[in-house]
Amino acid sequence: MNFLKLHKALVLGLGLFFAPLDLVAEDLDLEQAPVQEAEAPAWSENQPVSEPHWEEFYLKASYRYYYRLKIRYSDDRWSIPFNNSLQTREESVETRHIYGADSKIQVAKTLSSYLRFDYYFRQRWDQLGGKYQDSPEVNLYEAYLDYTPGTWSARIGGQQMRLGKIDFDSPLDVLNLKDQDKQYHLDPEDQALIMPAGIIKKSLGELDWKLYWGPFQRVSEEATSLRANFGLMASQAQGALHWDAGLFRWPDPDNRIDLTFVSTAINPLPKPTLTLTDAPMTLVFYDFEWAQGAGLFKGDFAYFGHKTVYSILLSEKNGTIGEDSKLESLSLPQAALALSFERQWGDFFWMPSYSYKSLIQVPQASLIYQFENGQGLAQQERNLERHQVMMALAFRPNDHLKFGALGFVSAPYNRQGWALESSDQILAQGFEWILRLSHTGTEVDQSTGRATELSRLEGSLKFWF
Repeated sequence: MNFLKLHKALVLGLGLFFAPLDLVAEDLDLEQAPVQEAEAPAWSENQPVSEPHWEEFYLKASYRYYYRLKIRYSDDRWSIPFNNSLQTREESVETRHIYGADSKIQVAKTLSSYLRFDYYFRQRWDQLGGKYQDSPEVNLYEAYLDYTPGTWSARIGGQQMRLGKIDFDSPLDVLNLKDQDKQYHLDPEDQALIMPAGIIKKSLGELDWKLYWGPFQRVSEEATSLRANFGLMASQAQGALHWDAGLFRWPDPDNRIDLTFVSTAINPLPKPTLTLTDAPMTLVFYDFEWAQGAGLFKGDFAYFGHKTVYSILLSEKNGTIGEDSKLESLSLPQAALALSFERQWGDFFWMPSYSYKSLIQVPQASLIYQFENGQGLAQQERNLERHQVMMALAFRPNDHLKFGALGFVSAPYNRQGWALESSDQILAQGFEWILRLSHTGTEVDQSTGRATELSRLEGSLKFWF
């Protein structure tokens, strides 16, 4: 499917229907193309002749295409498998040929649209299983319409809606489902997946108000249902301080979780089949940015009335998951905060951050994944905490070459990771290369005797047209 042609046809149709044709768009970065006048109709001698009045408007469009080649090596070892097999290690080499594009079309001062997608062909070699796979895929990242008639504006369509100011592991970044592979391997590019939603923005005095509505949203890759959400956010910028505050609600109750064991003709050993879904959730939040001198302070604060966590205790027997394994979803109150400070010194940039999460009134007979570790279930009600510190560094010796590093560690449940990246973006020649090395890991799970260790080396070349 040619997304760009479909995008142009759709927006032109909506624009010609809704927009006045005598408006001229103002974005000088986009190309202008006047609509040609049609030929005057032929009139018979018996009909009165009147000169038609033609009005002129300027269609403006911007398109960008690119090709990217990615080559990656991954070695992933999991403490707890979340698929239908007990495979706890994957080692693979993969290449991706990616063809991407984004476009903006403006048919009037009040109406425009944006589209961003890519198509890629993946070739993957499984080092351990000795299997080769190839497949084509299409990723749609954003596809929405913007309508700005005056003091209010509306945006509807597929969007990436990120709450919070913190750049790494913000507790407020819960609206869009994440690409788990990129999240686990600390790849910051396009982690958020597209979400259909509508946003209405209105300025009242010194406050900007936003009303969010998501008609449906997938809550996780394993979820079997779709759910709606809605929210209200107020924002204000006062000199060096910019803050947001609001409320979100996911009203659809669905806290079902199933753990069943089934056998197949190929493999008669019982295998686990998991279905995980979230409970109704309410989020109250506040975030801020505060510029002081050459530095920038950021903060995110969140309280979830009900947030789903998972109690997992895994046992293994004869190479398969034991039927006495326990997997259960719990809906618990959670408080969270994150703070960071950014500073630039010449060619150097550094950003330390700290985050904190607290689970309140965790019931007995549970073992909360990524919050605690043990060989058996805890037998008393308790509160749980998790602290995390992170440091990001960057060095930019010129306007196109960049070196970056990131590292983090959490406690009392130990999870740590780091990433190194170098890139060179030569815009004049439409060329960029990126080299990234990353590793994340956890402490040894006491029920399985394994730790999670995820390592990846990736290189890419990108060309713009």
